[in-house]
Amino acid sequence: MTSESPDALLQMDIEGAEYEMIHNLFESLLQRFCVIVVEFHRLHQLLDRYSFGWMSDAFRKLLKNHVVVDLHPNNARRSISRSDVEIPYNMEFTFLRRDRVQ
Repeated sequence: MTSESPDALLQMDIEGAEYEMIHNLFESLLQRFCVIVVEFHRLHQLLDRYSFGWMSDAFRKLLKNHVVVDLHPNNARRSISRSDVEIPYNMEFTFLRRDRVQ
């Protein structure tokens, strides 16, 4: 963590490009953000084996240094059901850097 940006915030709502963006960001850059807010799109594609790997890798990268402190679905689109589980198409996640969690 650098002293130049102790409370930096990253917010992303880039219509599905968030997974690629996260994959391409250096971990050292992600660590500079105290709070990261991302609207993740196409969550229904987690049911696809290939998409699941790509998407879960992005989440794993974020969770190395951050924890989820809030998430909620975007109600603009319907969710889909699989085995009695509702999966929203889009959800907004708020992550907090681990050194800020008490």
